[in-house]
Amino acid sequence: MQELIEKIRREHQEVAQLLSDSETLRDPKKLASLGKRKNELNIILERVEHLSAIEKNMRDNAELTRATDSDPELKSLAMEENIQMAEEKKVLENALKQLLLPRDPNDDKDVIVEIRGGAGGDESSLFAAELFRMYSRLAEKQNWHIQTLHSNQTEVGGFKEVVFEINRGRGHMPVYQKMKYESGVHRV
Repeated sequence: MQELIEKIRREHQEVAQLLSDSETLRDPKKLASLGKRKNELNIILERVEHLSAIEKNMRDNAELTRATDSDPELKSLAMEENIQMAEEKKVLENALKQLLLPRDPNDDKDVIVEIRGGAGGDESSLFAAELFRMYSRLAEKQNWHIQTLHSNQTEVGGFKEVVFEINRGRGHMPVYQKMKYESGVHRV
């Protein structure tokens, strides 16, 4: 993992150099992609630095607990702090592993969802309306934006068909990344 982190540090330096290059400043697409990559690398490096700080504090606390001339109360506080930091370290390592996984290039995209009531008349249209409300609430919780593109409502309050776009707001979780496995036929 240390080799991978060093590789990321080198890439961060290269990207920073390219961003300061006058040729890059003339190409808006390249500038945007390099800026995005630099932000991704910044997030990874922040987590790495936080992880290093936790490991250093844990080593310092371990030395304190091994010292024979330390106050017993101080030793117990150091051990408690190490337990808390070990849990935080585990969470941080898992988050870092996820950041280091190769990314799907489509993860940053928005989605268009189509829901159609199938055979079954009013019940299927009511089920389609329930699915639409479910996805609407999910979007609301994730701070995503929904825009209805087309809908065909029934007399009972259901949908024969509803087509809507979900896009994310700034700084929120990508829509496609979360919803890429939401496909197929739902039956009652």
